[in-house]
Amino acid sequence: MRVERFPDHIRLDQLYVAAPYQRRGIGTEIVRNLMTEARSAEKPLRLRVLKINPAKALYGRLGFVVTETTNEHYYMEYKL
Repeated sequence: MRVERFPDHIRLDQLYVAAPYQRRGIGTEIVRNLMTEARSAEKPLRLRVLKINPAKALYGRLGFVVTETTNEHYYMEYKL
């Protein structure tokens, strides 16, 4: 996991959960903790995800919205 904190937002830059540990709620817990941090700091939480990555559905369920798209990525944001 790599998280960057900027004056105006927090960015989840990388999150990898090894295959044997996926679908156990680990990624969800990590993202929810970052969401709590973002709310406390009153900053949006941003990330990007490959269009082919099924994690996009997870982010959508957690309240992230797509703010931009490219040929390869969705840029998503969780706003307060």
